[in-house]
Amino acid sequence: MRRLLVAVALAAVVGPAVWPSAADGETVTGTASTAGTRRTISGEDGIVIESIRSVKADPGIKAPAAPKRPGYKVYDHVVKATPPATGEHRFRLVVPDGLAVVRGILVVGPYSGGDSRDYHRQVWYCEFLTLHGFAFLGAANYYLHDYAVMQAALKQLAADSEHPELVNAPYAATGFSAGGGYTRQLIKAAPDKVIAGVVVGSTMKLRGELTDDHRRVPMCVINGDLEREPGEAGGLAKALEPVLAEHRPKGALWEWLAVQGVGHELAG
Repeated sequence: MRRLLVAVALAAVVGPAVWPSAADGETVTGTASTAGTRRTISGEDGIVIESIRSVKADPGIKAPAAPKRPGYKVYDHVVKATPPATGEHRFRLVVPDGLAVVRGILVVGPYSGGDSRDYHRQVWYCEFLTLHGFAFLGAANYYLHDYAVMQAALKQLAADSEHPELVNAPYAATGFSAGGGYTRQLIKAAPDKVIAGVVVGSTMKLRGELTDDHRRVPMCVINGDLEREPGEAGGLAKALEPVLAEHRPKGALWEWLAVQGVGHELAG
């Protein structure tokens, strides 16, 4: 569920996906029903997908063939780790096939001890890249580290992939636990380059002075309702409520939700 919410949150702040269609209403395949509304977005006619729900398969309806998954090119970069990490920081850039110009980078930070380099294979991230013309950046042994390390890695990956626009491309960022912590670090370090962020299983502890540039970055914090200390309201309320109370009256575009029945875990 939380992974689905991440995909929805990122899509909502980056922009709606539009599929060509002839009319409003509901389209039913063998196992799913898709509802949408016909609209014109950025000069393109199409259907804005509003909901997808499972339906009982009708034996008389043959399910369509599974669509061919898009291909992609992978570029790896390894650098000596900076303290407190030891060993190596390992980065992976993924660029969808046929993408002439990268419009942005989906940065998915790993949790402590985790590895997000292959997360581009997850359906929600794969679809996000294809719909919005983004590249993907994942990492291993890299969390809560200096933003300059990522900048240097992207500079090399831009040369390796022959996509020089990567150096100046904006970010949509997300991550679980320490990966969510890196998402908020990106906001702090480069608010002008972050389109939006989704922090999962973490907080909005942003050290130092914050400006309107930081508050203008749309953020969604998703925690489990069971992430709490004894006597604390769910979803890490003790850490989040004061931050939101301070910055939302100043115009911060920050939201927070707690998923019922979930603790500090990758769920869904």
